[in-house]
Amino acid sequence: MQKQCLVEKLVRSCAEIETVYILMRPKRGLEIEERLRLMLNSELFNKLRNSPEGHKALGKIKAIRGDITLPMFGLSEQDIQLLSSEVSLVFHSAATVKFVEPLRVAVENNVVSVGNLIRLAERLAKLEALVHVSTAYSNCDREEVDELFYKEPIEPEKLIEMANWMDSSLLDEITPNLLAARPNTYTFTKAVAEALLVRKSRQCIPHVPIALVRPSIVAGTWQQPLKGWVDNFNGPTGVILSMVTGALQAMPANSSYCADIVPVDIVANLIISSAYHVAATNEARPQRELELGQEGSTDEHQQQQQLEPMIRMAEKNIRIFNCVSGTLNPIFWTDIVRYVKHINKDFPMNNPLRVPGFILVSNDFLYSIFNFFSHKCVAYFGDFCLGLIGKKQSLVIIYSRLNKMVSTLRPFTTKQWNFKCTNVTKLYDSLSQVDQKIFNFDVRQVDWEDYISRYYIGSK
Repeated sequence: MQKQCLVEKLVRSCAEIETVYILMRPKRGLEIEERLRLMLNSELFNKLRNSPEGHKALGKIKAIRGDITLPMFGLSEQDIQLLSSEVSLVFHSAATVKFVEPLRVAVENNVVSVGNLIRLAERLAKLEALVHVSTAYSNCDREEVDELFYKEPIEPEKLIEMANWMDSSLLDEITPNLLAARPNTYTFTKAVAEALLVRKSRQCIPHVPIALVRPSIVAGTWQQPLKGWVDNFNGPTGVILSMVTGALQAMPANSSYCADIVPVDIVANLIISSAYHVAATNEARPQRELELGQEGSTDEHQQQQQLEPMIRMAEKNIRIFNCVSGTLNPIFWTDIVRYVKHINKDFPMNNPLRVPGFILVSNDFLYSIFNFFSHKCVAYFGDFCLGLIGKKQSLVIIYSRLNKMVSTLRPFTTKQWNFKCTNVTKLYDSLSQVDQKIFNFDVRQVDWEDYISRYYIGSK
């Protein structure tokens, strides 16, 4: 969802862009050309497709075959040469967003991919800026998260080495100990990936400015290109639909806690604006011949003296942006329930499973009792009745999946964080009025009741 929104915004609002290359791999029997065609045919691109310059703009989007888990993204030498001669900006938002992914898979997609990215970026001769998309919850072991780098939970190289040689069953067994205060492999590997980004960029591309964008809970579009668009059932979308269909009668959540939701178009606008900002404010770009290992230099001490200023510059050239809502314009879990209940009266689900329930339970013990009687017992009794009349029994499977979803989201609905976002507000205030309108990422302007209503309708 995030990647599609970013691509659409780039070609619709940045007219001077010549080409947008999207790294894609074949998936579910579809080649990259077919996957690109399906993406461009989605309703997200309707506004662009129906515009006078729509055909030309869509023609700028090209798929290139690759895989983030492979060295140099698995690109052919010909493709690398093409990108080296043309690419000036890189946006890296590819990752596995499954919270409960096995650690080995999460490491390959979220950590190894960053190392592959930096090695590829080193080959891009015209690269002016790089944007890496992380998550606000990469440091969820802290209650207060500033726009800073924090100590990684484990050295990236050690984690990668461990994932490479360790038996899968043993790795799964020690995963809870590795995660410690982090609730899942997603937040854990994202934290490690940030550390790897700093280390590798110091070594390989200290002259390239980097923006690190950390969104919180990404939800449907707010304004552009259409209101309320969403293309998956992850996160809050799945919760809202499960509750309005009556399948989920209650959620473990503290009603007075902030639901740090951020619309996906705000994320896309910030990603683009941060790329422009770090490129435009990159005051000094050292020549590549100063890099360690330059031809003709044999004095290691001299090489290190030349490299140290570049390392310090790399630290200055990485700017972090916490893309969040709770600090500036909070919406609470009880507000979401209230807004959804209200809009559900006017736009009820067509075939609800049960009468919709909207109960938030903050006590784990009380929720477990409620879950047993209102969800588990209902599922088994319902399947028993379906079996008696000769129909397919599926309620136990449905409720098993719902329970898994609830368990995955529980750490984010029952805990509160204070995310600082000074860099975000400063960046927005520095834009011209025209750019503020085109690339609006000011979450302070979101009317949550209107947004949740449109988001619900889009989800429905």
